[in-house]
Amino acid sequence: MIESLYAYLREMGYTHPLHAPMTHLPLGMIVGAFIFALLGRLLGRPSLGPTTRHCTGLALISLFPTAGLGVMDWLHFYGGAWLFPIRMKILLAATLGVILLICLLLERRVNVMRKTLVFFLTLGVLTSAGLGYFGGELVFSRHKLSEPESSKLEREGAEAFARMCASCHPRGENPFKPKLAPRNAPQLADFDTFLSYIRNPSARDGSNTVMPSFSEDRLPEAEVRAIYRYLVRELKGS
Repeated sequence: MIESLYAYLREMGYTHPLHAPMTHLPLGMIVGAFIFALLGRLLGRPSLGPTTRHCTGLALISLFPTAGLGVMDWLHFYGGAWLFPIRMKILLAATLGVILLICLLLERRVNVMRKTLVFFLTLGVLTSAGLGYFGGELVFSRHKLSEPESSKLEREGAEAFARMCASCHPRGENPFKPKLAPRNAPQLADFDTFLSYIRNPSARDGSNTVMPSFSEDRLPEAEVRAIYRYLVRELKGS
């Protein structure tokens, strides 16, 4: 189901993650709630309370579809790999949900202490900043190796690697097993060996691997060849 959706979007010309654009809604509402709550406290304007409450409610509601799209992107682009930024984003998203729920409960009280509400909304803003930071970590690692190359073929290989591989293998490394980095992989001996490994990955030391398999629909052979060329030329220096 998920792969069919991404395949359809790819045919329509959309190849970017779905989660990132959606994050603007809950994060924008959180910032809005914080600003209105702060102004209400500083200016003594209780009339700003409903606006604060509505922003908080919209932030909480939109958090769920945003998180759902994040899970879909995680499964599609990262193969469900438990990268540190992914774990942190899940933890922070759950924390943000709890904070927003607390804020809504506070806002329902007639004699709510505005200072307490502003405090929790400040925590929400800081948590949102943390989500943005770790999201940036994922994006940065995915595009770390996508600098322009001297030829079209090299550029295609760099872009395919950045899109499909660099999130788990930044700079050709292996954060899970440093001694088994792609730059030293025997799977690069020839293209057929590399293609076979991409389709059905297995760890070189006999242990289980977190690397997902990449079917033809998910990663066409032409892109696999471009990635192989990039790895051999740039990471192995041949």
